[in-house]
Amino acid sequence: MPASKISISKIRRLAALHVSETNPSISFVARRLLIAQSTVQKYRAFIKQSGYSFPEFAVLSPREMYAVLNQHAAKRRKAPQRYARLLTIFPQIQANLAEGTENLKHAWGEYKTHYPEGYGYSRFAAHFLAWRNAQGFTNLPFSKRRVPYIAQEDRVELERWRRSNDRTKWAKAVVVIDSLRGAGPTSLSSKVEKSPRKVKAWIQAYIQKGLQALRTTTKRRQRSERLAEMKLKRDRIIEILHESPQIHGINRASWSLKALAQAFEKQYGQFIGKSTVSAYVMAEGYTFKNAPCANQPGSELSREIAGNHSSAVESARR
Repeated sequence: MPASKISISKIRRLAALHVSETNPSISFVARRLLIAQSTVQKYRAFIKQSGYSFPEFAVLSPREMYAVLNQHAAKRRKAPQRYARLLTIFPQIQANLAEGTENLKHAWGEYKTHYPEGYGYSRFAAHFLAWRNAQGFTNLPFSKRRVPYIAQEDRVELERWRRSNDRTKWAKAVVVIDSLRGAGPTSLSSKVEKSPRKVKAWIQAYIQKGLQALRTTTKRRQRSERLAEMKLKRDRIIEILHESPQIHGINRASWSLKALAQAFEKQYGQFIGKSTVSAYVMAEGYTFKNAPCANQPGSELSREIAGNHSSAVESARR
């Protein structure tokens, strides 16, 4: 049975039942008032939305109840008007989105500025997508890997970057502009000769923080920190090289690359590859010799740093 209008007296009794009874069920209230359960749900929800509690609503005069009911009905009549207004602005929003001069969040902000009582963003976006589907437009590319919108002031600066001799600025401008046009990270990485990961990072940075995120560069600071870290690792490797392998629990007379890497990891809790150890050691002027032949019992196929530990520093220098 569909929800229907009921008299003021029944609405008062409905509110009163919620005062005298503790959390009465919908079926209980419907039986007592001889109305449909859907009607109970409708008026119970209405009283909760009116701003009154059930005890407060139950003691209102009939005139006051009519005033509250009329106010609620007026709000319900506004909904079709709000939606009809949306239908008049959606075509322009669609055109702006297609040109890349606006995104949906920005369009909603403009809408709320002109119509403060309009829909919230979620309802606005849902109505817009439904309207697009009804008009036969393709789905919006709400992808985290694609720039959805470029502000006009950003366009001016990006065009300057694109004409710049600075290759990094050129690459960033190409990524942002072409991403808006629909290019994917893989094709963009080939075009600007950067890794897909770097391209995705630029796109995400622009989407989240705008052009300022691409203006900021931490390359120099990161490079200096990286160089300091590399120097510290190299110094520690050379320090271990000057010590006996037995001190580090390694049963051999001289150091191998593998043994050095193991000792470093054990002492400092950081992984280091054999190739990195080799680069550090050779940069200090040390050479290598082959380990004993593999067909001899107990021998290893590894490269050992020239000389035993006692003469590693003196005799292994070039």
